[in-house]
Amino acid sequence: MNTNNLVTIYLYFLKNYGRSRSLAFMIGLMILVSSMATFFSIFMGDTFSSYLSYNGGIITQLPIVLRISLFNYSWEYILVNILPIAAALFASPSISMEYENRTIFQLFSLPVEKGLVLAGKLLSAFTVTFLVTSIFPAVQVIVSIAKFHSLPSEQFYISYILLALLTFSVVSFCFMISSMMVNSSYSIIAFLMIYFVGLNLLSAIFGAAAVVSPLLLLNNAGGIVDRVYVNINPTIFLSGGTLSPAGLSQIMYCSGVMFVYAVASLTVAYLVFTGNRATL
Repeated sequence: MNTNNLVTIYLYFLKNYGRSRSLAFMIGLMILVSSMATFFSIFMGDTFSSYLSYNGGIITQLPIVLRISLFNYSWEYILVNILPIAAALFASPSISMEYENRTIFQLFSLPVEKGLVLAGKLLSAFTVTFLVTSIFPAVQVIVSIAKFHSLPSEQFYISYILLALLTFSVVSFCFMISSMMVNSSYSIIAFLMIYFVGLNLLSAIFGAAAVVSPLLLLNNAGGIVDRVYVNINPTIFLSGGTLSPAGLSQIMYCSGVMFVYAVASLTVAYLVFTGNRATL
């Protein structure tokens, strides 16, 4: 593999993202959602706690460590559901748009391997998706320090590493779908429908049947990003849960699932992209 060519391709597509409207839209969306989460955490937190206490809740009696964990869990839970939207905008059209605009022939006329083109596209999509979504945890740290007067715990850094793995896995999944489509809008819609509707339906079926673990699904495995704080996954039907953090075995299991999804998705995307369809 020619590293210089890969870097050149990577930087070229990264600059294209920098000039795109999708980037401005996602930055604006991240700022908006971060502002709403900040408002709730700072200005509504005490009111919400008082409401729960008035109705027999115990939130005001929770130790500070658990209150911080619940705060971080709620922020990461929001982030895990925003990430697919960013991936859909940046990664889903990446290949299908080339077919739609008939620029695929220009790409393949370049004196570089098709695999390098795919790798450059993948790395640029991953970079911009991860950087944009990182706005949210950055604000989370600032709000946490202002509210609890403490620096992030080691759980935050574990969660952030898992977020990077989830981002790579979701972007890879987007690339697989994009490689099979010839319309960028259909590619975005297909990914969002599969991720938010198809996988959630399968999750309910797996949970109800109790035969296959719902954690084998990408969306549920990705929930480990927030479950490192509180091991509750509301998207898994009748899953139960605990206020304790997810253990190392579950973190490794979910990480393995995300890694397998990434490898399988990229394998399919590579075969389709470099196969007969790429020469049409």
